Amino acid sequence: MAAAVPASAGTLIVAGDATTAFRLNTGVTTGAASLAGNVTFAKNILGGGTKVSIMGDSENFGIAGQLTNAYNSFAGVTATGFFGTITAELLAGTDLFMAFFPSRAFTVAETGVISDFLSRGGTFFVAGESERDAFGNALGQFSNARVNTLLGNLGASISLGKESLDISDQFATGAEIVANPLTAGVQSFGYGLTTTVQGGQALFLTNDLKPFVAVQTLGAVPEPATWAMMIAGFGLTGVVMRRRRPERQAAHA
Repeated sequence: MAAAVPASAGTLIVAGDATTAFRLNTGVTTGAASLAGNVTFAKNILGGGTKVSIMGDSENFGIAGQLTNAYNSFAGVTATGFFGTITAELLAGTDLFMAFFPSRAFTVAETGVISDFLSRGGTFFVAGESERDAFGNALGQFSNARVNTLLGNLGASISLGKESLDISDQFATGAEIVANPLTAGVQSFGYGLTTTVQGGQALFLTNDLKPFVAVQTLGAVPEPATWAMMIAGFGLTGVVMRRRRPERQAAHA
C-alpha cells in the first residue's frame, strides 16, 4: 500500500489582547524601545513567508492599519487589509492571516476557507480582547465569543478565557516569555489589559504567569486522493488476507 502523505499542518496562534498590534509601530506611552520584541515576534510568526492578509472587520478600526503598515515595512513582505467576506481568493498565496478583535461572527463558509488555509500550512493569528476594562465594563465579551465559536468550529482545543489581567501597559520578560521558535530573540513583549488563553502551548505569560498568547498546530487531514489510496489499500489487504486463509487451512489438513 502506498504511504499516505497528509496535507501540511497549519499553525494557529491565539492572543487575549489586541494591543500587541499597536506595539508593532508605536510605543504607546513607553517609547520606541518597547517595539523590538513585538517586531521580532511578528517576523517569527511569518517565518519565510512574504504575504500577509489582515481582516479589517474589527471592534478597533485602527488595528488593521497598524498591522498592515508594520508588515509592509518589513523587507520583501506585502500586507493587505480587507473588509467583508473572507474568501479563498483573498487568502490565495497568503502565508499569514490575521483577525484581531473581530466585530462580527464568522460564517460557515468563512470557517471552511480558514480551515482550508490552515490545511495548506498557513498561519492564522486571531486575537480577542480583555473581557472587561479597568472599570469592570464589558469590553471583549462579544468579540471573544465570536473567536471561541470559530476556534471550536475549526476543531481547535485552544480558546479565550474570561479572566482579565494586567491593566495598562505591560511587558512580558524573563520567565513570562516561554522558549519556543516563535519567541526566539524576544527579550521583551509589550501588551496591555488582556484575557487569558486556555489550551495550546503558551508563548507569553501575564505577571501572574498565566498564558495570554498560545499556539497550536492543527493536525493535517489527508487529501481526498490520499483517502482514496488508503481505502484502496485496505481493500487490497483484505483480499490478500482472504486468499491466504485457505492456504493455511490446506497446510494443516
